[in-house]
Amino acid sequence: GHGVPDLHGMTVREAMRALGPHGLEAAVEGSGVVVSQEPAAGAPVVAGQPVRLRLEPAGPWAPAARGGTGR
Repeated sequence: GHGVPDLHGMTVREAMRALGPHGLEAAVEGSGVVVSQEPAAGAPVVAGQPVRLRLEPAGPWAPAARGGTGR
């Protein structure tokens, strides 16, 4: 299997594009950019398993560079 890609800071569209080749689906909560994901980046998953994404609106506090400071 593959590991889950790191989706932090991505929009829903970007996240779905990143998950597609792995055969994974996004279960999205909220809107904006990804602030947390379950399973975590790099975790082993099976095709068809949903990856739960929590999104929050991107604001001035959001790191401009992807990967920024991380929490």
